[in-house]
Amino acid sequence: MDKHLRVPTLWSDLQGMGWMFPLPIVVLFVAALYIYITDAGYVKPLILTEVKQALGILPLPFVSLWIIGLFRDLVKPDGKELLLSLPVNELTFGLLRVFRVLGLYLLVFWVPTSYLMAHARETITAADIYFPMVAILFLVSLSFALILLVKSVEICLSIIGVYCTMSYMMRGGGMGTLYVFHWSLPKPHVASASVAWTLAVGSICLLIVGQWLLYKREYLMR
Repeated sequence: MDKHLRVPTLWSDLQGMGWMFPLPIVVLFVAALYIYITDAGYVKPLILTEVKQALGILPLPFVSLWIIGLFRDLVKPDGKELLLSLPVNELTFGLLRVFRVLGLYLLVFWVPTSYLMAHARETITAADIYFPMVAILFLVSLSFALILLVKSVEICLSIIGVYCTMSYMMRGGGMGTLYVFHWSLPKPHVASASVAWTLAVGSICLLIVGQWLLYKREYLMR
């Protein structure tokens, strides 16, 4: 008999998300279709700036729904005690599932994004490739740490919503280089590489915090 229960399959995780799974996909493809139609991408080259604004502002924060949906059973008062009492491997139950979902979202994200960018009139730079991925990684890491820290789906969504709204409205003002919308709305006089490094380091720290909280079953039980 195995010491630990096997990690849920990816399909099981997606099913467990409920409505949180399809919504980010719908938002992403609606945004892509909107910019393709309004910019008449079927008859002329698209404007890269508008493509980035369409796909790099509203769709990005919706990835948080997948991570919150992944761990929401751990914060439900009526079911978390049973779940937390199971002999699971915290590392595979935490980081492995997070990276698995992250990989799937990146795959989904690049389907419309790569098509639209390939039909843009401007030249694609390296930042157009790595920056959205780093921003998505940061939002995934933030969601992972927050849902286990605050232990509330509603509070977690509110904090992420406020952070993203303030980042967008202030264009990263007061946040230094911790700015997730730099790809679509660049912060003046700030190098993309500096923002990317800040988000990458922040992601690593948040992933460590989230995984550490997952080991603290007594805290999650409260």
